[in-house]
Amino acid sequence: MPLEYTPLSHLNSSQKEWKIRVLVSRGERIQASLKQKLIKKFGRDLKEEEYLDVMNFEVLGNNGDYRGTTHPYKISFIWTTYMKTSEQIPNLSHFNLSPFLDILSQSIVDDVFIDILGEIVGMGEITERKYAWHSTKLLDIQLRDLSETIIECTLWENRAEDVHSYVKNNKTGPVILLGSLMRTKKFNGKISVQNSRFSTKLFLNEDIDEISEFKKGMVNTDNLAPCTVTPVVKPTSNKVVTVDDFPLSCFKTIDQLMCIEESTCVMFASILAIQKGIPWFYVGCKGCCGKATPYFNPVTEEIEANKYACDSCEKDETTTSIRYKLQVKVADHTGSTSFLLFDREVIQLIHKSAYELLEQQVQVCFPLILHLFHVSMMNGLNIK
Repeated sequence: MPLEYTPLSHLNSSQKEWKIRVLVSRGERIQASLKQKLIKKFGRDLKEEEYLDVMNFEVLGNNGDYRGTTHPYKISFIWTTYMKTSEQIPNLSHFNLSPFLDILSQSIVDDVFIDILGEIVGMGEITERKYAWHSTKLLDIQLRDLSETIIECTLWENRAEDVHSYVKNNKTGPVILLGSLMRTKKFNGKISVQNSRFSTKLFLNEDIDEISEFKKGMVNTDNLAPCTVTPVVKPTSNKVVTVDDFPLSCFKTIDQLMCIEESTCVMFASILAIQKGIPWFYVGCKGCCGKATPYFNPVTEEIEANKYACDSCEKDETTTSIRYKLQVKVADHTGSTSFLLFDREVIQLIHKSAYELLEQQVQVCFPLILHLFHVSMMNGLNIK
């Protein structure tokens, strides 16, 4: 039976077979991701402002520090995801504008994409920030919305240069900026917005409905009058930020790991507990050991039983095996954290395959691994 259309607001992880109609990056938003190998397959069909019907994808919890939207879930494309051009075009708003007062009143800043609209009333000069590995240009500006609320905004690299040049050369009235897919930041207790590295799009005095409506709502403004932008002066720093070197031969404690963004290191820790309530195994492709997914037939719009596809190998059919993906809590004298153990590590410790444990029923799996609790391990880790 063909799948029914589902509104984005109704998506959840209770099932894996969904059919939705989307407007790429506009309207009601949900975060979607494609692994690198899937970009070649789907990239050409993903175009902004195009309406698509999307079927058969994974729905995952939208957790973690890097979230694109406030939606509680996100979707992940798999090899058998199916897309086609939508025959019905919904009437959707192109932007989700956030009032400045709402942004500034946040007690906890969600690092998610937002859209902002305001008049540029203050602008500094382009400065250069130096890091250990490179330098980057930035521009501080001030935006004011129709409620007369002012918010600080930082623009980086090409966007800084584009806005600075436009404002300096503008002679036709106030400069209205609409920033799509911006991010909020909190530093020293102060909230500001800034562009993201790849996603942000800026519109300066462009002929779009939102900017036209904003100009109509401006009080005591003559659009033909010269624009006056107040200089923004902020202290600059030429301090070079250094990054510690973490060679493989150097031991690290858990406390030190919390300060590492990505590195390869060695540590000594004890396993305290196995995280329950989280799947401890997965169906893996025998070719690459990556996660295999049930095959979705785009003709019948149904999942075919006992048939699996592999995103990494780009195969509609693949042979599979049951593999470990065990989350454990570990500790040393400085603190505790969670690690993921896969087939090689778990089999070395308990001398049983995931398939053998599954055959003996899920209820006895954890007792069979209990002797891990007091095992100390020395292991090379790739910290992400």
